[in-house]
Amino acid sequence: MVETADIKYLFLDVVGFTKDRSVEAQALVVQVLNMSVQNALNSVAKEPNEERIAIPTGDGMALAFIRADRLDVHLCVAREILDQIKSHNDRCSDATRNFEVRIGLNENRDNILLDINEKRNVAGAGISMAQRIMSQADGGQILVGQTVYERLQPREQYMNSFRGFQGRG
Repeated sequence: MVETADIKYLFLDVVGFTKDRSVEAQALVVQVLNMSVQNALNSVAKEPNEERIAIPTGDGMALAFIRADRLDVHLCVAREILDQIKSHNDRCSDATRNFEVRIGLNENRDNILLDINEKRNVAGAGISMAQRIMSQADGGQILVGQTVYERLQPREQYMNSFRGFQGRG
């Protein structure tokens, strides 16, 4: 039997990852991205590690927060990642080592399973939609799915924080 759980997703990738960027610069960008995400998770996400799955995608990643108590953990981590990357870019004068990410957030009840490497992974409509939402974002932008919007928008902290967005076909 497959385990299912409520999962909050953060999907991100580097905008223009290979454009005018050497393989050495690409490697540094991935290192900085990984460090930025780790710093964001350590400072913002208080969920136990076993309730978090990170799935690398080459020039990006998907983060799954399983049964997270905080309604906005994925949004808080996304904002901290953007802050971490901005700090890196402010310190780095080499344009080929500066970068932006685009981020998509979603939530859904999805499956938890073992992947080809026998590691814990997720599958379902939620992660697929998170990737589609991310693909519509611009660099430095966080787009949220309808479920995330409906859950967070009525909260005082977020009541006036969201703007409408019409996806590109």
